[in-house]
Amino acid sequence: MRPIDPIAVIISGVLFFLAGLAFGYSLGPPLMWIPVVFPVVMFIAAALKDGPTVSMLIRLVVFLAVTFLGIFLGQRLAPEAKPEEAPG
Repeated sequence: MRPIDPIAVIISGVLFFLAGLAFGYSLGPPLMWIPVVFPVVMFIAAALKDGPTVSMLIRLVVFLAVTFLGIFLGQRLAPEAKPEEAPG
């Protein structure tokens, strides 16, 4: 088992947050949920390669929470969609 690099964990968390923020800001439902797939796919790949561990599960839960936080913050920062005013 390899030791966990704390810098890699921090960078991963920031990237998942930014992905959630970007998708949440720019897309509406249901496409804004695409970034949730990223940590899940990475968890599955790591679990198939090294075998699942408790540490992986904890990181998955934390990164999913960070991604959800980014999505919800992106939705809050997005400009309100206003319907076009009809002439006349």
